[in-house]
Amino acid sequence: MVMPTSREPLPAPRDGDRTRLRLASGTSWVLDVPVPPLPTTVAVPASCFADNGFPSAVLGLYVEQITRGLADAPEARLRVFGHVAPSADAATDKRRSDALAQSMHAVLVGDEATFTALAEQQSWGASEDQAMLRSLGDNPAAIDGDAGALTALAVRCFQEEWNWGWHHPDGGTSALPLTGELDGATRASLRRAYLLMIAGQVGQDAFIETGSSGCGGYIPVLAADGSVDVAGTAAGRVLVAAYGARRPRAFPCAADDASACRIDDVAASRCRFYRHAVDSGSARVPDMF
Repeated sequence: MVMPTSREPLPAPRDGDRTRLRLASGTSWVLDVPVPPLPTTVAVPASCFADNGFPSAVLGLYVEQITRGLADAPEARLRVFGHVAPSADAATDKRRSDALAQSMHAVLVGDEATFTALAEQQSWGASEDQAMLRSLGDNPAAIDGDAGALTALAVRCFQEEWNWGWHHPDGGTSALPLTGELDGATRASLRRAYLLMIAGQVGQDAFIETGSSGCGGYIPVLAADGSVDVAGTAAGRVLVAAYGARRPRAFPCAADDASACRIDDVAASRCRFYRHAVDSGSARVPDMF
């Protein structure tokens, strides 16, 4: 005899909750199964990043929140997920989301090599230089990509301050010529100083595997009622998830490979792994731990 079956939606689990799986075959069996705890999360809005992955200085506030949480829970392990608005090209979405996640991870770790590589790959230019100068206290006036006289003055001020040891933690760095020009050495020093200002100096051992994953346009932002938040999805975001002792052993995500995403159509979250490993809804909670 074939037993009738029915499906009912379960309420969203909370850490420590228990749910029941009922098996019936003439005699009723009830099996209690603990719900695996989902990670706590911090959602970083796309307004903290330019379209080319450049992180604004306000990102430091989120970095401070995350590092403070890690200090209270040093056993936690992190994973950074990047999300962008979906386009017609999944490969482009994947590359853009990879860059977002890598930028956030580089800032958390203070990874100068990755930060510099992203700057070159994403063609950071005069506008980003001006933004970094202003954040470091050397005001170039308008951030317009026009490296004019005021920008040159700000650059010269930065060069002087660098030589005085203001923007780096050691005294072994070569002095910069006081030219007011953004030559290679000055630009490299500017990027280093900016990264030091906003970085969290989190150890790589606090992350799972490589530490970051780009999810392309697959994971939309959900509104409070569970529907897709069109405005939020269009903006994109970065999500930092903190896992406890029970965490995924490995992540199927691969950089520059949109085919690695395990797509399904459940509850508007179209990556099967992400749907089980990360609670998108909890990203609205402001406190991480």
